[in-house]
Amino acid sequence: MLDGVEDIHDFHLWAISTGKSTLSCHIKSDTPFETLIKIDELCRKKYNLHHNTIQIEGFNDIKHAFKCANDIHD
Repeated sequence: MLDGVEDIHDFHLWAISTGKSTLSCHIKSDTPFETLIKIDELCRKKYNLHHNTIQIEGFNDIKHAFKCANDIHD
């Protein structure tokens, strides 16, 4: 796991066409914006994933964070 990442869940990886894959996931991180940059770079350079949705989940002191409503990972 990357430094600063506390949790990754609701992870989905699929092919949108031949040779083009994408992912979506929720992350918890104590350094969310730095983590987004690291994850984006990792996805692009190592895995050739360019159309990704990565959502920051929940710390109260982060203005744009959210709480995941999906309880299957609790």
